[in-house]
Amino acid sequence: MLIGHGYPLPSNRTLQRNLKHIDFQPGILHIVMRLLQLKTQPMEDSNEYSGIVMNKMSIKSTFEYDVGGQLVRGYETLQPSSDEWVTHALVFALVGVKTHWKQVVTYHFTGSSFNQKDIALALKEIAIAAHKSGLIVTHITSDMGPCNQGVRNKIMNKIPNPITSLKDLFIFADVPHLLKNLRNHLTNDQDITSLRINSPHLRYHYSCSKI
Repeated sequence: MLIGHGYPLPSNRTLQRNLKHIDFQPGILHIVMRLLQLKTQPMEDSNEYSGIVMNKMSIKSTFEYDVGGQLVRGYETLQPSSDEWVTHALVFALVGVKTHWKQVVTYHFTGSSFNQKDIALALKEIAIAAHKSGLIVTHITSDMGPCNQGVRNKIMNKIPNPITSLKDLFIFADVPHLLKNLRNHLTNDQDITSLRINSPHLRYHYSCSKI
């Protein structure tokens, strides 16, 4: 659209021709990690803390020729030996804890479900790659989709920290989905059991928010 209005921007074909030499195959995007390393070098120590965000999205099942990889895409990549058709993309991003930034660093194509061990391994590999780039991963977050909840339950909401054995990497649901889940509990008149808070407290705050 901007090109049509006379802006001196490169055409889509020019961009494609220049980007095709960059390796963006499924898995860790090592070229992105190298760029992150340049970004983290001037950072203060406290700004090096980051988290991993895991997100899953539906995509169209089809077979397409990947010009960059010189192969046909359409099967899942978490398990290369699998012959299951791709139905989802699993995307991992690093986000700043103290400073506001976010960068996709890994992606995989998966079927409707995936092996929890493969996810745990992918998370460990990202934490190691982040450490090599000068970042310290402190936590992992994801939405509350069935597959992600299955992952959290299977690995008991944490994975061993591949950098230090003194701390585990805990997996949390992200705040918007936690609030949405809490709202559903309140509107469905369900109990929330806790040592510090119970449903009357939450019901009171919910009623105040409607005033």
